Amino acid sequence: GARSDLVVKIVATCPNANEEPTGAVLKHNGQSYPMYALSSTPLPDFEGVIPAAEVTDGPVEADIICRNTGTGAETTETDRVAEIRLFDPSGFVTDAVTGDPIVGATVTLYQEDGWLPDTAETTRDCRTVETRGFSGWTQAADEGIGMLPDALFIEPDTNPQLTNSEGRYGWDVAAGCWYVTVAASGYFSQTSPVVGVPPEVTDLDIALTPINVSAPKLTIIRSGGSNIQLMWTTNPAYTGFVVHRSDTPFFTPNEGTKQQELPISASSSTHAGVVGDGNSYFYQVVALTDDQSLTSNEVGKIDYAINRTAGAYSLIALPFASDTPVDAASLATHIGNVGSLLKWNPATQTFRFFAPPSIGDNFAVAASDVIFVSSAGSGTPYTTFIGKVERNEYNLTPNRYNFIAIPLQRSDLPTATAVATDLDNLASLLSWNTNTQAFRFFAVPNIGDNFSLAPGAPVIGQLTNQGPIRWPSDE
Repeated sequence: GARSDLVVKIVATCPNANEEPTGAVLKHNGQSYPMYALSSTPLPDFEGVIPAAEVTDGPVEADIICRNTGTGAETTETDRVAEIRLFDPSGFVTDAVTGDPIVGATVTLYQEDGWLPDTAETTRDCRTVETRGFSGWTQAADEGIGMLPDALFIEPDTNPQLTNSEGRYGWDVAAGCWYVTVAASGYFSQTSPVVGVPPEVTDLDIALTPINVSAPKLTIIRSGGSNIQLMWTTNPAYTGFVVHRSDTPFFTPNEGTKQQELPISASSSTHAGVVGDGNSYFYQVVALTDDQSLTSNEVGKIDYAINRTAGAYSLIALPFASDTPVDAASLATHIGNVGSLLKWNPATQTFRFFAPPSIGDNFAVAASDVIFVSSAGSGTPYTTFIGKVERNEYNLTPNRYNFIAIPLQRSDLPTATAVATDLDNLASLLSWNTNTQAFRFFAVPNIGDNFSLAPGAPVIGQLTNQGPIRWPSDE
């Protein structure tokens, strides 16, 4: 590694009580260097500098001039300050994927306290270039006893260092067992193997793995009773999480309500009492990092009212692909206590009929389907669907009735009039009133009941001959 001047400080003492230190001279490998007094109480400090070019292996001594306070006679006492044995532990820090040098990585040098390197004759605490074998540097550092070295025994005395434009770092150090830790923004930190010096080590190279900091992946499940549980993926770069909730899908975190702030150890969140409460909720999780916020995908829960009077009909939609039964029989099981299910066929303008357990047509069902449900009697007042929030759209049949749900991405359609404006050539729109068991009717341009709507709400739309084939048409 590149060396710098070696600054040596001592506290000067004399061997006899009637003597006091009046000066000092630093000596290294036959050269003398002046030392200057820094203080005089309680004992004088002296400082000297050995130029970088003259720092070599060998002892560092200080000649302390002691004056007898009675006679004024001066004597010289020589003290051994240190033994300099400097060897190179150095290397390069690179990107483990690209191999490119990492500039500005923080490299911190540690010495294993009390450990000694191997010699040619004796295996001791850590391997050296001569004893490591063909496998290279593999001995794990013991970070429990690692200590920051005294600056006197490393050159330069800057610790930690930042890697240069080539990704290089390096020190000259005294004999011992050494390792480094390396940290860089956007990478997982790493601790090197331990290396023994002497001889010098010039290949302590570190390849850092980049952190792929992507947004967490969010899922939702039922968690017993009326509870739901949110679960998300984690990443070592995350520093915490914030759970947001909204009544409207396709929201931004700022538009929602902050539900929880959770620590880095969290990977799930339970929300009690929401299944079957009659409301719609949508969730996102924001992962926090040191320099950015990453928003997950969105999940949600939608309740549809079920009139549990025997023989009464309710109209529901299937809003989530990830929580949709595959056929009429499994849908009946999901809802519970079903008398029959009806699915509209827009081509024939007739219903397909199924009565559990196995009467009629066990038709397939899929996300975005709209289904009439008749009740067999008692049961919960709502049926709940949960899942990943996704855009949905319909292939429509002109000059026919089409059973559709307001697309989840279209919270800008709060009324029948808004739908009529957006869905070209709509002739009329019907909404089923579960309580009164009757349709609410709206005809273009403004006839009948301009009823309220929300994303996921099931409706029946009658198109003219010019109706669009696909809706929403702007998606």
